[in-house]
Amino acid sequence: MIGPATRVPPIPAGRWYALCVRPPREDPMARLTLKVTGMTCGHCQKRVETALSQVPGVFAAVVDLQDGVAEVDYDDDAATIEELTAAVARAGYAAALDG
Repeated sequence: MIGPATRVPPIPAGRWYALCVRPPREDPMARLTLKVTGMTCGHCQKRVETALSQVPGVFAAVVDLQDGVAEVDYDDDAATIEELTAAVARAGYAAALDG
């Protein structure tokens, strides 16, 4: 099965191609909660959300300023926890796995 974002080039007349596609996982999305420190305002919150959202494989990132946590929905085959925490660090904040 080819996902909606997969583009297959047109096949020239008279040629045959084999297309190998990894079968989709049952649930490609993982969810994790990061404890984020150093945020003091809505601008900080938005900056962390943007940093996390720009990591390849992240579907959604929601940051709660009051609780100091970020919930991230991501493809754990495409992004790692280290990449997510590094993105927060590049934005100027500290992050660690919550719980």
